Amino acid sequence: MSARDLLEAELVAARAAVAVIDAARADAADLAAMRAELVAAKRRILEAPIVAKAIEEHGAIELVETVLGVVVVKRPHAATFRRFADKGSTKSADVEELIRKCVVYPDAAGLDVLLAEQPGALTRIADAVVILGGAAAAERSGK
Repeated sequence: MSARDLLEAELVAARAAVAVIDAARADAADLAAMRAELVAAKRRILEAPIVAKAIEEHGAIELVETVLGVVVVKRPHAATFRRFADKGSTKSADVEELIRKCVVYPDAAGLDVLLAEQPGALTRIADAVVILGGAAAAERSGK
């Protein structure tokens, strides 16, 4: 066997090994995606009555979907929103103070966990509160 033949045989074997590895990774990724989809579906089923109750009790609400579940926010009280706006602050502590007064679900402990694991959710939740407060109504309607 020539050096070329040996090299080609080794390359064919290496390609076959890489194909097996790639197939295993793809299979693992498919399983992970299926698990994530199942967890999300089960969570939505569990959260459906919570969302329905929030709509019944608060009327207009916004839902903020996160990896850890939905966050339900209600419209901010006008005085609460004005106090926040008058501060002119975008400090996370001030934003968090505003959203905590508007979060219907999860409870305070659940929100603590969510914000500890997904700190960026604070901004998304605040956006929902602002939308409910009417500050972004023109943007939302496309005007």
